[in-house]
Amino acid sequence: SRVVGSCDELEEFLRERRVRRVQTLNLHHLCLIEDDQSFAAATMAASRWTADGWPVALAARALGVRTERVTGREVCMFLLHSGAFAPHVRRVALLGASEVAGDRAADLLRSVGRELVVRRHGPSEDWNLGAVATELEAKKADLVLVAVTPPRGECIAATLAADIGGCDCVIVGVGGAVDMAVGLRKPAPNIVARLGLEGVWRLLHEP
Repeated sequence: SRVVGSCDELEEFLRERRVRRVQTLNLHHLCLIEDDQSFAAATMAASRWTADGWPVALAARALGVRTERVTGREVCMFLLHSGAFAPHVRRVALLGASEVAGDRAADLLRSVGRELVVRRHGPSEDWNLGAVATELEAKKADLVLVAVTPPRGECIAATLAADIGGCDCVIVGVGGAVDMAVGLRKPAPNIVARLGLEGVWRLLHEP
């Protein structure tokens, strides 16, 4: 199976660099697969998938795939706030989110012994992905966070994964998770997350 079973398993993949690109799968993504051929192709090209949301996790289990929910928010929180998580990851790139989020991410990464070596903000349509790939190679990025909403974010990630050849980096699509990890957006309380009601929480706060 290409489904990541837990955050610990994802950390292992990051350490061994066995995974070129990780994509989260939630209900929105599954709908996009039906409607957007480019997004569907990008999804199938991913090295691993994570079950981002309890409906996807339950569906995977029904198909015999043992997995837990692994969200982009969890990955970003661990990465930005804990040097014990994937300690080998030192050079991080951030593509997307806002300048303010990028500044906060840079400070948080620095506080746990990491460095933000490449960043891009503003409209993703204006990015030269060939130049981005070249810079990622030159800066020897260990991990690339693509904080661009789907479907475009995963298509960008797939293009970069195909173009980068000069460094061993892992590309992870995290959507809007960086904003939550740096405190610009309020995440759902733990009790809400444990009950699997984060979708309802987001609907109430971001209708």
